Amino acid sequence: SRKLILTLKSKVDDLRIPGARMVGKHGLTLEFDYTGTAEDLLKQLAVLPVADIVFPEPDLQEIFINYYKGIDESKQGIL
Repeated sequence: SRKLILTLKSKVDDLRIPGARMVGKHGLTLEFDYTGTAEDLLKQLAVLPVADIVFPEPDLQEIFINYYKGIDESKQGIL
């Protein structure tokens, strides 16, 4: 998954983005963990009042968590 920070121009009621799990909210700025495709995200955001979209680089902790999560998932396929 990737972190997505979305800032809206105005409030949107019942915002749902497939593949996105909201992990934070501060006013009109929303933070998600996003697992979908870029194409699907753009289709969803095209109808929203978007002011800014940011995919920040992961910090060191996130890199290690995702790395070891991938190792655990690959071991499951071996058994």
